Parts: sequence; structure tokens; C-alpha cells
Amino acid sequence: MAVDRVRAIDHAVEDLCSSSSKPFSDGASFHALRLLGRGLPAVKADPRNLEARLDCQLGSWMSMIGSNAGVTKGASHGIGHVLGGTAGVPHGYTSCVMLPHVLRFNYPVTVERQQLVSEALGQPGERAADALAALIVELGLPCTCATSA
Repeated sequence: MAVDRVRAIDHAVEDLCSSSSKPFSDGASFHALRLLGRGLPAVKADPRNLEARLDCQLGSWMSMIGSNAGVTKGASHGIGHVLGGTAGVPHGYTSCVMLPHVLRFNYPVTVERQQLVSEALGQPGERAADALAALIVELGLPCTCATSA
């Protein structure tokens, strides 16, 4: 499910932008974003595309390297855990909604690291928040916590 893969994107992005990032986890996170950024739209276009599905699987796995190395997560995860625990919102959905806004908020202090995110997503020169928000829209995933009645 694509929403779970956005959670992997959230892990990789927050690892790259973390104040406790590490060079070897940066490499894994950067490559994870490349794999997920190309694999997710390809799987949406053709769910039987095994190469794209492998990209997503490998990207998801690589997105966990930073967590295993002790890289601390940021506000997207913190807010996501609160929303999950208090309102029952699944973590993948909170990643879709929160991560672009957290990137915008943190832009002044993480601009150089966010440029890596944009580059990995195939959008060099674009703001990371905008590149990520466009990917979420392209995948047809939620951009707000609003529910339809």
C-alpha cells in the first residue's frame, strides 16, 4: 500500500534532515528516496511492475538504516505519533499530511539538507516540501486530516 511507503519516505527525509544524521545513513536515506520516488508512481501506473515493486521494497528497507543507527526523527514523526495515539490516525497517513508542512517550517534551518531530498526525488532546484507534496498528490494519497461525512 502506497501510504505505508510514504511512511518510509518520512523516515528517509527526517533522517537526512536530522541534526543527528550520519554519513552512512545519509547515503542509505538518499538512495531510499530515489527508489521510492521512482518506484511508487510506477507501481501506481502498473501494479504488476515487479521492478518498480522491488524498488519500493528496497527503498522501504533502506529507509530504516538511520533509525537503526540512532538518527533521531523530527516533528513529522512526533506529531504523527501523537495523532496516532490520541485520534487513531495511522502513521502512514500522518506522514502524508505532516511531512510537507514540517519541511516548510524547518526550511530556514535545513535548506541544504532539503536540497538533497529534492535531488533524490528527481526534482533538483525544487523545494523539498513541494516535490514531496506533488508526489503525494500524484499517488492519490491524503493531504489533510479531514474526513468526508
